[in-house]
Amino acid sequence: MKSELERLGREARDVLVAPPGGSVPTAFLDRADGTTRRRRARAAAVGALLVVVLIGVSLRREPPVQVVTPAPAPAGVRPVVLADGTVIEAGPASDVRIETNGDVASLLVAQGHVDVRAPKAAATTVKLGRWTVHVTSSAHFAADTSQLEGTLVVLEGSVELRDGEVTKSLNAGARFDLFAIEAARRTPPPPAPRVEVVEPEPRPAVPVKAPPPPPVQSAPPLPSVQPARWSEWVADGQASAVLDEALPRLDDVLREQNAPVLLALADAARFQHRDDVAEQTCETIRRRFPHTAQAATARFTQGRLAEQRGALTQALAHYEAYDVETPDGALAAEALARRVQLESTRGDGARACALAKTYVARFPSGPLAEAFRQRCLP
Repeated sequence: MKSELERLGREARDVLVAPPGGSVPTAFLDRADGTTRRRRARAAAVGALLVVVLIGVSLRREPPVQVVTPAPAPAGVRPVVLADGTVIEAGPASDVRIETNGDVASLLVAQGHVDVRAPKAAATTVKLGRWTVHVTSSAHFAADTSQLEGTLVVLEGSVELRDGEVTKSLNAGARFDLFAIEAARRTPPPPAPRVEVVEPEPRPAVPVKAPPPPPVQSAPPLPSVQPARWSEWVADGQASAVLDEALPRLDDVLREQNAPVLLALADAARFQHRDDVAEQTCETIRRRFPHTAQAATARFTQGRLAEQRGALTQALAHYEAYDVETPDGALAAEALARRVQLESTRGDGARACALAKTYVARFPSGPLAEAFRQRCLP
């Protein structure tokens, strides 16, 4: 076929370069309009070449295009934005898991601090212990929880908390203790049947000697105190045992016990949601034992108490004071990290990034250094 195409091509070329007029051989003229067989041969050759080209094009196959989807960013490094517009930001050392089912997402918070901004149409739910948070309008709320305590603060909008058949509605400014136990609903007993009482006839009064007064009984002795074991009890989760011993003689304990014992009492009171006792104990430690490690830890504990009740400005002041008083303390990195988180929660991103850069400079190997470095450093 190739030789035939070459022959037809040569004939077509001869026609194209042949001299005009009578120089075309009459043997090739077979139509009244003067069309020659060579011209027809040229047309046939061009058509054959087009067929070959088209067949070659049809046989070529483009290789499939492979699309590579980039891996998602590590959790907790940047705020997570869900499909419904909900923005989730987890705090330092938080244990947070997101489960999705289509367009519906569930946020499970095992422990730590989480900040949630949800639009009006948000379908996202947040699981905090036994409570599930549903957004009923455009809302902004923050939660801080662990195995022993938990607090939810509604900053904007409104949410609804559900636990089985129990439902609670919270509006902006509300603070809710996630570990509060619902009081059991008691049904009042039925009224006793009415009984007619017949008064007996009066009898003459007979003088009766008054019984001797009962002997004066002394008050039962207070339980013995074992303050040396309070730190051990708190570590073992027996905070209630510490309060059982301390509360009946709280004034004496605050006046007589040393700083480590009082610090264990402050922790026990915080774990048992006795914030008043914890705050009073921390103030006593700072007054009686200034410039000690226990006084600095008491300052940090006061920051945690303020943060749990939603007093973010007061919490920031305590954390900053801890940093000024004890810049090399055991909790210095944690105090600075909490300042970064609280400034971000308050919406001051510039201040949060400035503190994050300070954290990276002071604690380059800290647990949050890499996260802050990716978030705020170029």
